[in-house]
Amino acid sequence: MTLFRILYHISKPLLLLSVVTGLIAGALSSGMIALIHWQLKSESIQNMGSTLGIFIVLILSYAFFSVLTDSLLIRLTQRALYTLRLRLSQQILSLPLRKLEELGSHRFLVVLTEDLTTINGTLVQLPSILIQSAIIVGGTSYMLWLSWKLALSSALVTILLFLLTRILVVMAKSNLQNARSEWNNLFSQFNDLTQGTKELLLNHTKKYTFLNHHLKGCCERLMQENITARTLLQAYARLSDCAGYLSLGLVIFLLPNFMTISKDLMLGYALTGLFLLAPFTKVLRFTSQLSRSNVSLKHIEAMGLSITLDATEALAAGPAQLPLAPVNQLSLENLNYHYKSNDSDSFNVGPVSFTAQSSQVIFVIGGNGSGKSTLAKLISGLYQADSGKIHWNGQEVSSHELDAFRQNFSVVFSDFYLFNYLCESETDLLEEKAQTYLSKFQLDKKVKLIDGQFSSISLSQGQRKRLALLNVYLEDRPVYIFDEWAADQDPAFKRIFYHNILPDLKNRGKIVFVITHDDAYFHLADYTLKMQDGQMLSFEEQAEEELMELRVPQDTP
Repeated sequence: MTLFRILYHISKPLLLLSVVTGLIAGALSSGMIALIHWQLKSESIQNMGSTLGIFIVLILSYAFFSVLTDSLLIRLTQRALYTLRLRLSQQILSLPLRKLEELGSHRFLVVLTEDLTTINGTLVQLPSILIQSAIIVGGTSYMLWLSWKLALSSALVTILLFLLTRILVVMAKSNLQNARSEWNNLFSQFNDLTQGTKELLLNHTKKYTFLNHHLKGCCERLMQENITARTLLQAYARLSDCAGYLSLGLVIFLLPNFMTISKDLMLGYALTGLFLLAPFTKVLRFTSQLSRSNVSLKHIEAMGLSITLDATEALAAGPAQLPLAPVNQLSLENLNYHYKSNDSDSFNVGPVSFTAQSSQVIFVIGGNGSGKSTLAKLISGLYQADSGKIHWNGQEVSSHELDAFRQNFSVVFSDFYLFNYLCESETDLLEEKAQTYLSKFQLDKKVKLIDGQFSSISLSQGQRKRLALLNVYLEDRPVYIFDEWAADQDPAFKRIFYHNILPDLKNRGKIVFVITHDDAYFHLADYTLKMQDGQMLSFEEQAEEELMELRVPQDTP
């Protein structure tokens, strides 16, 4: 029913029209069976030409309405898949960053590949299943017209046999769920394979352990769960075939012993029953596909995603606007953030309080693991603080304004991702600026910008960071954050960054936060924020710590 609700939301007229045309196709198929039955029981062979004409009209009409139904439902299901991909992608980007980090990117890749493929397999079968269901409705109606007693007896036997074979589907469900969980593990192993290639090539023991224990074990468990689940589902499919024949056979061979049935009636009933066996089997087999889709749907919902929300929302969402005024002041007041963990190694950042003005360059310093990158995510609104307030130009930023607030920031994180195209609108107007920056950053001989897309991003880490810097320059946001940007640059580009780029941004009225260890350039900051064990040191504490570092311990006698 979830899938039908999706189709209903996508296009109610298309769905209803396809149901109507499908029912017409089913009625026409019943008409063909009825005509064949009438001709077989007729004692006269006269006027067969006119009967053949009617039969041909029924066949052509059935073909027309079947093709029309298929066409409508193919259009509907493909539109549904298109919208589902956008909808799920939008929801993933709407989740809190911390949740995305905790779940891991591999889990979302499974949703967008394996789960959507499974749902796709169900949706693409719907056109055929609707036609088959319509044929069953039409044939059953003809059976009821022939004899409601025979039809009722057949229905009772069929339902009983269906419930017995359905036990196999129930048994397979746990294996399907286990197999789906193993897909998460497998994608995690694939992530290790692709991201850790250099480390695996350099260490034979590590490569052997990865291949023969982790990857092999995961693939083997997935294989075993799939073997069990698919064996049970295939057995269900085969027994469903037998159930149809058994139901028909019991009515034909057993029922005449308990009630009087004419030869013509039995002929019509047997003919219709045989005609319905194929569509009935297809519909029963489709239920096993639905079971796989239900497992995927439950895993999608378990990750905080949903495919049943308004499908037009994903398409209607446009670029986020900047409802807040140009920056004059950014303030953090007693901001606290706690990394929730089940072990004892939990980490807290805060309380953090400071005020930054436009045209200021602030250095954020401190040792590794002191909370600098977490502070950057709190400042930019990527992490929502557990307590405290953020003020923008004196106005408090509420939780529902956080997404709009984030649009004021351009950030290059230490683990940045580089897109191979300009993400800004009006790329034609930006290409001239981009070409200037490519030359300024000494990338023009390696990278060309063609129709808003970079010719290559296969560069060294330092060059990739320069290309990322180019991207954020073009964004022209009020606040900039650079997380260890200069760490991979040669001395010449470090000087350009600290002596040219930062002053340029400052002169343009930007607030600039620079996370850095380059103490040789600390004097260029308007002021520094020092982090230590998640706490921000006051100016007095910083001064005292600097004195402690300058103290030389005296020799003891």
